[in-house]
Amino acid sequence: MEATDKLRFDKTDFSVTKLIAAGATALTAILAIGTSLGAWISGEALEVELPASSAMQYDPTVPGVVLTTGSTMMARFENPDAGLWLASMAPSLVLVALMAVATWLLWRVLDSVQADQPFTAATVNRMRALSYVVSIGAIVHQAVVGLVSGHLTSRATGETVLFQVSFDVGFIAIVVGGAMLAALAEAFRRGIRLEADAEGLV
Repeated sequence: MEATDKLRFDKTDFSVTKLIAAGATALTAILAIGTSLGAWISGEALEVELPASSAMQYDPTVPGVVLTTGSTMMARFENPDAGLWLASMAPSLVLVALMAVATWLLWRVLDSVQADQPFTAATVNRMRALSYVVSIGAIVHQAVVGLVSGHLTSRATGETVLFQVSFDVGFIAIVVGGAMLAALAEAFRRGIRLEADAEGLV
């Protein structure tokens, strides 16, 4: 009787992993975009959090804007236009798009692994693409956050601010995670070569 490998992913494990990835993307879309869309449609005021440095630089002099300062600065736009709403949602739209692409790539990689065909050129290419989406995507998202933050700060204070962002440990960790995925893809590529060499010896 063949012993069961308790560490082996079965069909349920693959399905649950896929559902978790898809569910995280869907939940992010609902919370980050759906909530803002609902507030926009219902005509609510737009409240955004701006970098802490803004609180020490500007005075609340723009009509229709309420600034609350503290460790961070909260800006409340009483009558936001479509441009403000779209700008405030831009980082979330970019994030959801990146997560959707990453989820699709992950699904394809899992399909290859489930079919016992992990060491293929297609899998390596998908893992490389996934590493690019994670690392380069994080940089793009951070750039969008900086541009949007600068725009919202300009609208809230009347001053011209082109770019304003603060980097945190989470951003660095994501970029490093993308680099690790690239290294894993290279390991798979070498696995393909070793597998081909082994077949040539048979």
